[in-house]
Amino acid sequence: MNAFLRDPVVVTPADALAQRPEHAHRQIAAGQAPETLVLAHAPRLRDALVAATGAARAPFDVAAAELHLAGGVGVCWPGVGGPAAALVLEKCIAAGTRRVVSVGFGGGLVPGTRAGDVCLALEAVPDDGVTPHYLAPGHRPQADGRESAALAAALAPERRGTVWSTAAPYRETRDAVAAHRASGVLAVDMETAAVLAVAAYRGVPASAVLVITDVLGDAGWRPCAPGAVDGVVARVAKGIAQHARARS
Repeated sequence: MNAFLRDPVVVTPADALAQRPEHAHRQIAAGQAPETLVLAHAPRLRDALVAATGAARAPFDVAAAELHLAGGVGVCWPGVGGPAAALVLEKCIAAGTRRVVSVGFGGGLVPGTRAGDVCLALEAVPDDGVTPHYLAPGHRPQADGRESAALAAALAPERRGTVWSTAAPYRETRDAVAAHRASGVLAVDMETAAVLAVAAYRGVPASAVLVITDVLGDAGWRPCAPGAVDGVVARVAKGIAQHARARS
């Protein structure tokens, strides 16, 4: 492990939880987090998961994000990007979360990918600002094998493999896309690497899945039509809800 990963930090997530009364009365406290946290990286995914789980709005927030609870399962849209996801995940782990499922939208890279394909992320190529603070240089964050197998059984994904997580979606250059496609990277998103890195650093098993909503190929960018993946979103939400309840 790199020396910087052993270097003591100034503020821990537990320290932040302890400041709850000073920060806001609606902030999560130790022991209030769900055992299984589903991080939904778009409001549409969150809404579908809330409906599928029957979760109700919690009387407290996590950072600036709303949390919905159904027994031992929680659903949260942390906001856009890896930093927001990492902040929420860190606080939830400190408050009691012991398992995380990440679900987002992604852009397909490999030939034959179509909008609506479900991609199980087994590892991520980090191109974000969060992962280097949790893993040594050159390491790719990995999803938990057991959790990924259980999630795959619930979702029957069309594709499984590596995704690329970037913090700059409008700087996905043609050369970068071509290079990742040539190395077999399935899709690109903004959050998977950060979630897997934080979870690995904290010793919490994590799995991740993407619903493909657009394709980046030799012909350029091909976004899907409005509503084209609504049925897939509903199916994925139902499968994740069943998976999360079974694991909690």
